[in-house]
Amino acid sequence: MDWIRAFYYLFMTKTGLADTYRNEQFFPKLDLFYNFERNMLYLNFANPDKSNVARGLIVHLNYVLKTLIEWLDGAEN
Repeated sequence: MDWIRAFYYLFMTKTGLADTYRNEQFFPKLDLFYNFERNMLYLNFANPDKSNVARGLIVHLNYVLKTLIEWLDGAEN
């Protein structure tokens, strides 16, 4: 997603189509991508302590499952 945003920024600034006063040269990033990046940073797969990575993964999956269950319960009502 970041390379798309970089291409959009370069295209808009080089062609002059964007009004830089209004920050139109920036391609918006959805909250879904911010949440995904936040979760990946939390998991930190490069950590040499694999027990900590496993614990983080379990906590993250538990959070995702709870969120999914709440969303499904809301859809039924």
